[in-house]
Amino acid sequence: MSIYRSGLLFFGLPSNYKEILLESFYFLQKNLGMSYTEIKKLPVRYRSWYIDRIIADFQKQKELSQKRSNQQELKRDDIDIEKMYKKFSKE
Repeated sequence: MSIYRSGLLFFGLPSNYKEILLESFYFLQKNLGMSYTEIKKLPVRYRSWYIDRIIADFQKQKELSQKRSNQQELKRDDIDIEKMYKKFSKE
């Protein structure tokens, strides 16, 4: 970014704007199966809403899977070593 005589930065888009834009397009294409032109025609606020909604859904899915795995661990019966030893011993 260049600094003007006033010492202030220009009120414009950041230098990495194109990369940010392409990342959001890729994210929507991958998760919603939308075409590049469909995404490009969407207003920015709708693109942002879709991205935020997808991320929230992923977080909910992650929390649910963690709860399920924790519940499965709690339901697991402890293995009685003596019973296992008797079961597999040759005696």
